[in-house]
Amino acid sequence: MILGAFFRITKHLLWVLLSLHVVLGVALPPDPPAELIPLINHAAEDFVQDVATSEMFHVGFSPFQEMLGALATMQDHFFEVWLGQWSTTIDWTGAVMGTYLSSCMTSMLHAQHSAQESVARLDSRPSVNVLEASMNKYFSQVVSYYFGENTFDLRNEAYDDVLWVVLGWLEALKYVKLKSSYAALEKSKLPLSWWGEQFSPAFAHRAHIFYNLAESGWDEKLCGGGLTWNSRLEPYKNTITNTLFITASVNMYLYHPGDNNASPYQHESSREEAKVIPPAHPHDQRYLKAAITGYDWLRSVNLTNELGLYVDGYHIRDWRKGQTTCNVRNEMVYTYNQGVLLSGLRGLWESTGNRTYLEHAHELVGNVITTTGWSLVTQNVVGHIQQCAGCADLGSAGILNEACDPSGTCSQDDQTFKGIFFHHLTALCAALPIEQAEATIPGISYVADPETATLHRRSCSSYAKWVARNAEAALKTKNEDGLFGMWWGDSTDHLVEKELQKDLTGLGDRSGKSRHSEFSVEEVEDTIQAVTFQESKYLPLQLQQTWFSSVLSNKEQTTTLRDLDSKDINGRGRGRTVETQSGGLMVMRALWDLLREYGND
Repeated sequence: MILGAFFRITKHLLWVLLSLHVVLGVALPPDPPAELIPLINHAAEDFVQDVATSEMFHVGFSPFQEMLGALATMQDHFFEVWLGQWSTTIDWTGAVMGTYLSSCMTSMLHAQHSAQESVARLDSRPSVNVLEASMNKYFSQVVSYYFGENTFDLRNEAYDDVLWVVLGWLEALKYVKLKSSYAALEKSKLPLSWWGEQFSPAFAHRAHIFYNLAESGWDEKLCGGGLTWNSRLEPYKNTITNTLFITASVNMYLYHPGDNNASPYQHESSREEAKVIPPAHPHDQRYLKAAITGYDWLRSVNLTNELGLYVDGYHIRDWRKGQTTCNVRNEMVYTYNQGVLLSGLRGLWESTGNRTYLEHAHELVGNVITTTGWSLVTQNVVGHIQQCAGCADLGSAGILNEACDPSGTCSQDDQTFKGIFFHHLTALCAALPIEQAEATIPGISYVADPETATLHRRSCSSYAKWVARNAEAALKTKNEDGLFGMWWGDSTDHLVEKELQKDLTGLGDRSGKSRHSEFSVEEVEDTIQAVTFQESKYLPLQLQQTWFSSVLSNKEQTTTLRDLDSKDINGRGRGRTVETQSGGLMVMRALWDLLREYGND
């Protein structure tokens, strides 16, 4: 405990010294004064005026403006600069928030440099480039988080927690590289290199350290491969840990600039000898090999259900007796298990040129969208589609949901999942490079042939209307403080009572039986405790109160079914949090990037 306290105090002292260095060494643009904040909105309207009104998508709001507003609200409400943390996050969700902050700055850069006329009009405003000032403000918060991140605890947590750290700092490195490349193009205006470049070695070092911690979790004794979720618990080979490993590995190959610093962590190879971690070389083939091996294993162990969705993972029954086969599959479906792999598959295509990886990614997106009740063919809601008995779905009426959404019982983890899906969908759907000058690693990574580029473009363009539907639904959950709610599905119908009957229950008939159940109310009542969140929406309406009471009695919540007719259905459970805010932020960013890339298709 003493060591941990010393470590945290040292981090904060370093942050104070760093702040003085940045402020004294390089004059940062100040936060825009209040009277200039409306310029952000005007700039946003300039950027999206043409594409956001496209008849193809029927978007009646500015996704870029909404993204900026959601980001400002998230940072102003939840981020504490002096701590370098989002004060209410847990370790892994904090790493995800850092990822989102960097990715949104990347979108702001694209907006600034892709709409030249709009940028010229913005630059002509009274000596203040509001977007530039905002990006500098947010980057200083990324640096603050570098010193505030709880690395001392994170390095001892589960492997999925460790890998979120890797992805977060790789995202920051991508922003620094892009920002520096734009600064290099404007040397006449900015003779010095961009000040943020000085932090790249630190970001690269943290990604390197944490990748090596996670890499040690690969195990071929059980299930023939894959990462174990947590080395201190009974073995569980789960989807998220392994998709994170695939994505982190290929991104280390593509984006990591290298790092020879092994401080301060060491591997203990034996009690007598400690060995420092190996150096990270730029575009090291070992990272690419790890990603390919990881995906081959993922495909081989049958982690998808009949709907083509990834389930949560495998337990190994009787592993203490020598059983080595994955033999107990957890059928629960979460949105983030479908999302993280998307950017990893795109990276595998860029790294190998094998189009199969892209095809698998788009197939997975199509499966997710279909199970929400949306048709990519008709570009409209087709109703609830359930194709296999016992399979969990991911929404209804074309709106992405978690299974816990209707009941308002989502955990802090659950509240983070939808944003993760949309973040990685955005990464997948960036336009493919078609010339070597556009390649991620010129001369090494692959570019698309015309056919592949066209297929990718058409696929991503077809997702835009579904994303727009989700963005519109998310917007309807915002309260007077600009905070997004968790359950977007409810916003598709303003009559809460009607929506609850439609989405929370099986609309039991007059005989007291649910259309989804062969049991009467009396028969089910005896086994109410065994009903899962996913199954709860199929209970007869009379049993909803009983079920919620049994669930809530074991949780730190006071909300009951009687509160479901309140004006704010998203106030139930944990309510509005930085995690629910990040979900709204990421769907807005996804829509903005899709319209920017494909709005004129």
